[in-house]
Amino acid sequence: MPNYAMPGKELRKLWSEWIDLYSVLSTAKSNKLQTPAAPFFSACSSVKSKSRVMLVGKATAGDWCLKEYQGSIKKSRAAVIRDRMHHNRWVVQHENNQSPFWKFADRLASFNGELDRDSIIWSNICKIGSRVRNPKGLLLSAQADLAERTLRAEIKEYKPKVVIFVTGSDDFMDRILMRTVGVPIGSWVRSEKHDSSAKVHGVWWTDKKPIALWTRHPQGAKAHEIEYWVEKLRELWKL
Repeated sequence: MPNYAMPGKELRKLWSEWIDLYSVLSTAKSNKLQTPAAPFFSACSSVKSKSRVMLVGKATAGDWCLKEYQGSIKKSRAAVIRDRMHHNRWVVQHENNQSPFWKFADRLASFNGELDRDSIIWSNICKIGSRVRNPKGLLLSAQADLAERTLRAEIKEYKPKVVIFVTGSDDFMDRILMRTVGVPIGSWVRSEKHDSSAKVHGVWWTDKKPIALWTRHPQGAKAHEIEYWVEKLRELWKL
C-alpha cells in the first residue's frame, strides 16, 4: 500500500470528532435528518510540493463507501482514518476522470507542469454529506463549527499554495468559508467578467495568505467560465 502522508495529531483529533458526530447524527431520528453519508476525510499525497493546490467542494453525496466505513469502525478509530484516507487518495488518482470536478482539477494542472493529481489536496467543507444533494438545515448547522476548525487545520497541515473553493454561494457555507480563511467578504476581489446565466456570478479571490479562489461548482459551468478560472489561478500563482 502506498505510503500516503498520515495526518498530524491535530487533524487526527478533529477527524475523531467527525466520527463521533457521525455516530450521533446517524442515530438522531428525532431530528428527522436524512441518514448522512459516512465521514469524509481529506486526501493528501505524501509528496511535499510548493505547487500544491487544495481543492474544496461542499460535500460528498450518497453513501460514501458506507460498508467499508462500517467495517473499519469495528476495528479502531485509527483504522477508520487510515482506510478512508487511503481510499480517498486512490479516488484522487484513479477515479472520476470524467466528472466535472476532476476534469476541472486536470484542467488546472495543464497550465503548470509541476501540477498533477499528486499535487491536489482534496477536501470538502462538510465532512458528513447527505444521501441526496448537499447538506442543509440541521445537518449543515450541526457540523458548521467542526467544519471550520477542520478546514483551518487542513490548511495549516498541508500548506497549500492556493485553496480553491468550488462551492458556489450559500449563506451558511459562505460564513464557514469566510471564517476559515479569515478574510471578510468585503476584502475579497470579485471579477468583473462573469456569466449572467451562472448561479454564482463571476469568481472571487483573495491574495491574503492563504491565497484563495472561490467559484461555483464546475458541474454545469461553461467552457469559457472554467478557462477564466484557470487564467485567474495563473495570475494568483505568481503572487
